Order: sequence, then C-alpha cells, then structure tokens
Amino acid sequence: MSPDVSRKTYALLRERVWPQLQETVDAMGGPEAIGLTQGSAARAAGKVDVRVSGAQAGLGTPPSVPDKVLNTIGYKFCNPLNIKAFGNNWSGMVGQDARGHAIFETPQDGICAAAKILKTYASKYGINTVDGIVDRFCAASDSVTRAYISNVCKAMGVNPGEALDVKDPQVMTKLISAMMRQEIGAVAYSQETITAGVHKALGIAGAAEQPTDKPRLTSKDVAFNPNVQTGDPVIDALPLPDKIKLFRASRQRRGQQAQQAKVELKRSVDNVLSRAINTGDVSGLPDVADFISVYGQDEGVRMHAEVEKQAQLNSAIHSMPAMSVGDMDATSRALTPQKDDPEYATRMEQKATWDKAAEKVKTERAKDPMRFAIVGIPELGFKPIQDWSNQTLAIQELGNRISSYKDVAKRFGTDAHILTKTEATALCQTFANLDEDHQAEYAQKLSDAIFDPVTGDSDALAALASDIGKNHHLLSIALGVASTPQGRENNGALRQIKGNYYRRNKVNDANKDEPEIRQKLDGVLPIPPGSPEYEDLISAVLNEHAYALQAGGSSDVDTAIENVIGPVAEHNGAKIILPSRLSQASKDLMTFTKLGAFEDVLQVYSKDFLKGGKKLVYRNQVVSPEQSARLINTAPLKWVGDGVYFIRDGLRYVTDEKGEPFRLDLNDTISRRIK
Repeated sequence: MSPDVSRKTYALLRERVWPQLQETVDAMGGPEAIGLTQGSAARAAGKVDVRVSGAQAGLGTPPSVPDKVLNTIGYKFCNPLNIKAFGNNWSGMVGQDARGHAIFETPQDGICAAAKILKTYASKYGINTVDGIVDRFCAASDSVTRAYISNVCKAMGVNPGEALDVKDPQVMTKLISAMMRQEIGAVAYSQETITAGVHKALGIAGAAEQPTDKPRLTSKDVAFNPNVQTGDPVIDALPLPDKIKLFRASRQRRGQQAQQAKVELKRSVDNVLSRAINTGDVSGLPDVADFISVYGQDEGVRMHAEVEKQAQLNSAIHSMPAMSVGDMDATSRALTPQKDDPEYATRMEQKATWDKAAEKVKTERAKDPMRFAIVGIPELGFKPIQDWSNQTLAIQELGNRISSYKDVAKRFGTDAHILTKTEATALCQTFANLDEDHQAEYAQKLSDAIFDPVTGDSDALAALASDIGKNHHLLSIALGVASTPQGRENNGALRQIKGNYYRRNKVNDANKDEPEIRQKLDGVLPIPPGSPEYEDLISAVLNEHAYALQAGGSSDVDTAIENVIGPVAEHNGAKIILPSRLSQASKDLMTFTKLGAFEDVLQVYSKDFLKGGKKLVYRNQVVSPEQSARLINTAPLKWVGDGVYFIRDGLRYVTDEKGEPFRLDLNDTISRRIK
C-alpha cells in the first residue's frame, strides 16, 4: 500500500470512528480527568507512592475500593461529592473541568468544601434533613433523588425528615461518607482524611493538615496535556495533532453542553413566567436542583429564589388588573406581619412581592385604564369598539360607558378615560377618512350623544377629547369646545370642524385677526403662551371666528372668544374670563352689565365665606375672616377654570392656612342663584 493510499485510508477510518472517540473521551471525564488518570491507575496497581496517586489517596492508609470508583472524576479530582466551582474560590481548588466540577489539591480540601455547602444549607436556608439536603444537592430526576435519599438514610440510620445537627462533626462525617458512597460508589478514603476535611469545614481546632512531604495536585496536573496516556489503545496511538484535536473537541463539546443547559433552563423559566402573568399558573417552574446543576450551589440557589419570586409576582399581577386601589392597599396592610411573628422575614418578602406587583399594575392601568376595565370587569358590560364607521353601534357603546367610566377611574385611582388607546387611534383614523362635512356631522353626533342634557354633565365629552389628544388635534379641540357650556349651546363641535376648513382653505380672512385674539388673551389663560395647550385654544377661537364670518352672524373677535372660552373682562386691574353661566344668575342681582353681575356674585360668595369664619394667608400673614372677605372682593384674580379663580398676591397667590393656593370657586354660588 503506497503512503498516499495509507494516508487516505487512515483519514477515512478516522472520520468514521471520530464520533466514537469523542464519546470515549467524554466517558473518561474529558481531558482534565484523563490527565489525572495516571494517579488512579497507579493506586489500582498498588503504587500509592506515585505523586498524583499519593495526592488523590489522602491521609493515612486508604481502604481498598473497586477500580470503577478510582476511575470516577470525583475521585480523580479529589472532589468525592462532585461539587461544582461556579465562581467559588474554594480553599485548595486548583482548577475545574468544562462542566464546572472543581479540582482540589487533596481530598481533604474537596471534603471541606462539600461540608461547608451542607453547613450553609442549615444555617442560611434551614435545610437540615436528609430529604431536604439531598433534594437541594442532587440535580437529578425524581426517582434518582428518591433512591439517593433512601441510600443516605440507610447508611446513616436516620429518617428522611429527621433533623440533623450538621454542626456536630460526627453527624457531618456520617453524612459526608453516606453521600460520598452515593456520588462515587464507595468511601475511598481513610477516616483520618474525612475527619480532617470535616473538622476544617466546621472550624474545629487541630484539624489534620496534609504533611509537607505529602504530594498535592497542582494546576500543572490539570493543564491541557495531549501526551498523557488514556489507557485506550486507539486514542493513545493517534498522531499528536489528531490527539490534540480530539481533546480540544471534547473540551469544546462539554462547554457547549453546559451552555446549552443554560439556554434550556432559561427557556423553561421564560415559559413559566409568561404563563404566570397570562394565566396565574406557576406550575412547572424548574426546581432549585436544576439551577444548582447549571449555575452551582450559591448562584443556583440565589437565581432560583429570584425566579420563584418573579413567578409569584407575575401570578399576583395576573390576579390584580380588576382589583381596586383600595383592595390592593388593604391586602398590603393585611400582609404586614407583627414584629414578633416567627415568620416575619418570610411574610415581609410576601408583602414586598405583593406591593411590587400592585405598583406595576397601577402603572400599567394608568396608561390605558379602559382596556383593563373591558377585559377585567365583565360585570360593567363594556364591549370594545372595533368599527367606528358603524356610528350607531359606536355611539351606543359610548353611551353604555357614561354611567360607569368615573367609577372605573375611582376604582383604579386614575384619570377618567372613556376610550382605550386602540379605540382612540381607530376613531381618529376613521375620522381622518371623512370629508369636512361628514367630519362636522360625526363630531356633533359624538358631542350630542355623550352630553347629558338633564344633569348638564359634560365630563364624559371632556374625557373623550382628552383620550383623542394628539391623535387628532382638530377632533380633540372640537370635542373639547363642545364640552363647554358655550359649545353645547351653539353646536361647538360642528363649528370647529367647519371653521377649521374655512381657515385652512382661506375661504375668509379670519386668520388676519390672530394678533388681536392673542393680545386680548394675553395674561388671561392659566397656561404659558406658546405651549401646545395654549396654541390649541388660540386655534379654537380662530376656528369659531372663521365659522362666524362665513355664517354671516356676529363675527367680532370678542364674541369668538366668548363662544369658546367665555367673556373676557377687566376686574380689579387684571383681565379674567367671566363664568359661562353668569348671565343666568340673575336672582336679586340689580345690575345690567356682565362685570357688575360678576361683582355681585363675588359679594354673595364673600358673605358666605365670612360666615364660615375661615382665614386666608396674604403676604405671608394669616389675615382675619373680615380681611379675607375683603380680599375676595378687592384683589386681582387669576382665571384657572370656568368660574374658578386664584387671588393674586403679587407674583404669588393667596393661600389657605395649609399653604395651598386658595381656589375661589363661584360655581356653587351661581347655581344657587339660577332661576
């Protein structure tokens, strides 16, 4: 056979057996374990004087054990309980394999690290029974875990649920020995070795140390060494480049398996968390052993606890969307434990979980409360509006919501809304597809349907305008104007749509009066000039002005302002907007001017205020009820809403005794005087 044919034949054979060779290396524990095989092989042959073999054997004379025990990675790594490193810098640790199994200098170090883990179970987590310890420690199927618990209990002579004093060195020694037998198949060390590791973990003085002349494993022993003999004749006969490739592939494969385990665990966790928030079901959450097997003891326990809390939080969030703010707060108070409660820490965690869920629900509901009401409060009978082109059904559903939308706001602790965000967007899209005439008609229909003529309540119309907001400025402005007393009286929504059309197409010259409108409103409105809200009001007045010009009615600027905002007048040296219902308050008012009527209403209000004996704070001084009543009549005012004013105090405002700006609300006084 020629050299070329020989090379090709070898390459073909290698390609075919390569998967089996990788499996063989994996079965040996990977390159790190293979590098330490010489020690276990030497002990099996009775040569404990070999350096690696001496380090692995521990103190004293080790017992005779089967070769299969010596070939476990737990024995080779001086790590008889197969603990994983995962970021822990255990005393005596010199490395780890691709799957995270720690490698120690001596078995005493490995036993000490394992004992510290078991001690932490009891001190930090209250886990001190064989059942609890093995369930936490053993990352395996339920049947394997049950068998593990049974074997450990039999070896120790205890019941699964019996509390163990792991601070007792004799108890810990029995526990370590029993678990070691389960992990690597036998107790492979002398009693002196096990006692030394346990005593060191428990901090007992006088724990035996590895003599200075006794060998230890070093980082060099676990370094990548392709020249090491594996005991497999095929692998040992490979050319060095192929052997290096095989060992590296094994390390990479084991690393990929570890990474895949993380990916699969994350996928399982994400599925459970998603199901918890959508259905409230938290079953199927990976247990702590799954986390420990992937992330190690401390990190695995920490991550499992966090995920468990998140699952509970998601489940709580699922149950909360329809709950009132009052019920949420009441539940939080009920979860607050007494200081002497033995479960204080646990109950405080439960309360914190509830409070966090409640805050998240409150935040999400505030963004779109009507959506939560439709889905979460079926007894209200709300139905989603899906087709705004069907005006009859859409307006019918809006009418259905009028009686309860304020109850929703109160229940959720939010501003009043009558539409979901999706509905508001859809309404604006439907509206934008109409021509001006049909827009005006539809806007007026909405205005007429939502306004309650019996009570005079236009809050639902204002809420609708607010929900539309920036989605469609014109419709929002039109409905906002329609919600005012002036707008209700003169078809304000229709006039706004039509007037905007006239302005935009320059059908008349209403826009030339914009400077005059701005001058008349300067200093009157409670919002800063140039702000979006301020500009919307200017646009509303211009729309009204344009409509009036085209309709041939009263077309002066003052009338346009009055029809949109209210009549502007100067009172005590400051411009204000008079109450919209002032003209109706004629009882006992012997006056023939709007300003005179306003001043008469102030007189009535101030007398009522004086009778109440209340005091105001003016220029940082509390003044008498008599002085307070005089301020109401004589001080300049600032308009903040229909019939509502602040009393000016220089650049500030007069306050009540609590330090809040005093709201001079004349609406009740006007209502009492309307015939």
